[in-house]
Amino acid sequence: MEGTPDLELPRDLEFRLFGRLVEDMDIRLKDLTTLVSLQETELVIVWFTIIGLTAYIVGKDYRARKGN
Repeated sequence: MEGTPDLELPRDLEFRLFGRLVEDMDIRLKDLTTLVSLQETELVIVWFTIIGLTAYIVGKDYRARKGN
């Protein structure tokens, strides 16, 4: 395999292929960025839910103790 020369493409074809590669990378990066932002949003919602439930439980316990 070492003896075979590399395939040389015409410059215009090489530029078009490079353009397609960059376009594909941009699309994949955009999809990845969207996925990460959705995961961050889900994480924030989970934390708000945990904090809200904790505050509700503590408040309910406090009101129950204060009432007795």
